[in-house]
Amino acid sequence: MLELLCGTGQEEIRRQVKQDSEVTRLFRGFSKFLMEDLVCHPDIANLPSKSAKKNLCSKLAYDMIGVCEYKASEKI
Repeated sequence: MLELLCGTGQEEIRRQVKQDSEVTRLFRGFSKFLMEDLVCHPDIANLPSKSAKKNLCSKLAYDMIGVCEYKASEKI
């Protein structure tokens, strides 16, 4: 979806999260926010383990970073 939306692939975003400390902090903040915010959402609450919930929130955080990059490049 990210590549269709903004041309940035998941691999590129993962590379940025690993290499850029600001992007790493952004990713961790998004992921933590999602874990706290979605804890009562039925789809999240029904996942079998905390690890599964964390993995889903991480995937969503990567998507959020991709959308942020798209919006930032749109303003340039």
